[in-house]
Amino acid sequence: MIRLGFIFGTILLLSACGDCCGRRDYAFDTAEADVYLTSNYGRGRKIGVVKFNDTHQGVMVEVALKGLPKGEHGFHAHEYGDCGNIVNKEGDLVYAGRAGGHFDPHKIGKHLGPDKGGHLGDFPALIVSSYGEAYNRFFIPNVKASDFRDKAVVVHEGGDNYKDTPLPLGGGGERIACGVIE
Repeated sequence: MIRLGFIFGTILLLSACGDCCGRRDYAFDTAEADVYLTSNYGRGRKIGVVKFNDTHQGVMVEVALKGLPKGEHGFHAHEYGDCGNIVNKEGDLVYAGRAGGHFDPHKIGKHLGPDKGGHLGDFPALIVSSYGEAYNRFFIPNVKASDFRDKAVVVHEGGDNYKDTPLPLGGGGERIACGVIE
């Protein structure tokens, strides 16, 4: 009985400490995207997941993908949570074109890369191993996981130079994988 009282008392003390230290006023949230290869017919096979987890200072993003081509790939949040294909003005099929452009809620209009003052959708490039795997963790300050909900994560065919020259949006090219952030 004494042991049970000790455990109950410890739980009460810890919960009271959370109140006095201000830890309960921050609602931690998560968001997640199942990521699929793109194809002529829309969604291809699932290749992994990207998770967004709130911290006290921002969002920790965790990437776990398999089945991608080896090398560096542009990796971004896009403005719409829709990975459907579209046909552009020139009549070309654009994989995951319904995801729109890079996520830029502050209308900065510059593709400068993470932590360089560009748009919020600029993530670090994915480096895919010779086994086709990409695992990464990075931090985005001063945002919440919910800021990315109903957006899309997109993996591009090529790398990303974090400039708009010589090609727009870093020159990443076609969208080879996409996932809706929920």
